[in-house]
Amino acid sequence: MSKARGHSPADPVHRPEMACSLERALDLVANRSTWLILREIFYGTNRFLKLVEKTGLSTPVVADRLRRMTATGLVRKVAYQDPGRRARESYVFERPGLELMPALFALTQWGDRYLSDAGGPVAPVHAGCGSAIWVVPMCDDGHVVEPDEIGVALSRMFEPEVVSRPG
Repeated sequence: MSKARGHSPADPVHRPEMACSLERALDLVANRSTWLILREIFYGTNRFLKLVEKTGLSTPVVADRLRRMTATGLVRKVAYQDPGRRARESYVFERPGLELMPALFALTQWGDRYLSDAGGPVAPVHAGCGSAIWVVPMCDDGHVVEPDEIGVALSRMFEPEVVSRPG
């Protein structure tokens, strides 16, 4: 694979139909309110009014973000009914939403390291053994990779098509 560093706007990675995955992901989750709601759902808060309370966001903002997260498959609605009350909906992760949690943990880990003297109020742990979880870059061979050791290579989508000709 060829290196992508220093590519120009004429390169294929800048064609609109080849939008960067980061760009597409940021279109979906690039606001503070979405991350706060995702955090609270991960912590177990799944009812609308509790999400408003725990995040400190306004009711319209939480409603809008949940509508978007539901439409894009990050969360889904689950019906529930407390005794003597009308039926309501709670929110639980779909697989894509759950798979955002390492990104949330990485941001939290970074914030604990650089923005907090005492670290954060909570830390992710492995549910199986209770040990702390750390988000670290790792290569396919299992090596932990330091930030200054990370390179960028064009993906297979940019390799030229091989056409076989009879002959």
